[in-house]
Amino acid sequence: MLAASDVQAARTAAAELLEIAVALDAPLLRAVAAHAQGAVLLAEGDARAALDALRHAWTAWRELGAPYEAARIGVLIGLACREVGDKDAVEMELDAAGSPRARCRCSASWRPVRPTARSPTSFSSARRPWLAT
Repeated sequence: MLAASDVQAARTAAAELLEIAVALDAPLLRAVAAHAQGAVLLAEGDARAALDALRHAWTAWRELGAPYEAARIGVLIGLACREVGDKDAVEMELDAAGSPRARCRCSASWRPVRPTARSPTSFSSARRPWLAT
């Protein structure tokens, strides 16, 4: 939904997913829900709140043994850090997010991300490939 720039629908879906994850006490769903919540908050321009959700998602994916998903979250964490002005963290997060590809032999859909614009203006998959998965 974010890839289609429908932030409100994405927010609604993320909230519903979180309710299901909590009700089922399912770690995988909690990781997906935190990812969705963080991506929505970032799309809405609330980078500080997005960082909390994204860090929770990153931890959850690492605990589940999913380096590709954790790396995807690392990209979003890097973008959120950029939005709050933490330049050192941007480089660290994006560099760390790029390294799992070699270890997990990720598919050709994996593309390193190096944001060039100061702030996001569109959440389309063409400009933000990490949202198109």
